[in-house]
Amino acid sequence: MTKQQRTIQTLDYLSAKLTGAGGVFVLFLLVAGGVDRVQWSELAQMRIWWIVFYGYAVVFSVLTDLASLKAKPHIRYPLRMLLYTAGGLAPFFFWFNGNVYAALFVGLIGVASAYTFYALSGTIKGKWPYSGAAAVLLLIILLVLSTSDLTIKKGWKEVRSLHVYEASFTLLHGEVKIPIEAVEGQTVTFEVDWGALGSGGYGMSVLDSKGDYTGMRDIGSGKHSFTAEKSAVYHIVLSGDRLRGSFKVSWEIE
Repeated sequence: MTKQQRTIQTLDYLSAKLTGAGGVFVLFLLVAGGVDRVQWSELAQMRIWWIVFYGYAVVFSVLTDLASLKAKPHIRYPLRMLLYTAGGLAPFFFWFNGNVYAALFVGLIGVASAYTFYALSGTIKGKWPYSGAAAVLLLIILLVLSTSDLTIKKGWKEVRSLHVYEASFTLLHGEVKIPIEAVEGQTVTFEVDWGALGSGGYGMSVLDSKGDYTGMRDIGSGKHSFTAEKSAVYHIVLSGDRLRGSFKVSWEIE
């Protein structure tokens, strides 16, 4: 085998694994988010799912191939299926902290995902350069979903001032991020007054400059606070699920 052939074989192998990861990730978004593109975007922005699909799944699959490489041909496939079953179940035993029944019940989803990964990667393997194109296309789709703001706003009216942000709307489905610049050690105290007129749901959280959740304290009287761990722009994130109404956010920095 020439050096070029080995390179193509390696690229094809890795592309097949990435196609399997991306394909299962997309299927997960479709199942968990339904036909709601806002849900797709919110799920795709969660780092944990990138770790699960593009980290854990790919690494485990490669290790499974290595473990079954020297097995006799007649037991190679059953061995791989056994390992994929274990790989699909294993994370849920940690997730549910030893609750065997819950881990086994929910773990069936993990097993189905592992089998789907195996089927997708096995189907596309050996079809270079199509395997590479499929891997790149799926990755682009997921990156676009994770970096795009697909929030739906209708009848949107907003008013901003130094320490107040107000908005009214006939529909809010997604998230609104309100930036607040704080210096390390400063405490930001804020209050959110919802004027929700519809039956939709709503919530709030605080993100740091990396997009990670920041500890938020309830200090009573409808007020919350957080302390800046470093000088950066933080975001108060208000989420609406097919919500109609208004909100007013006011804050102080000490």
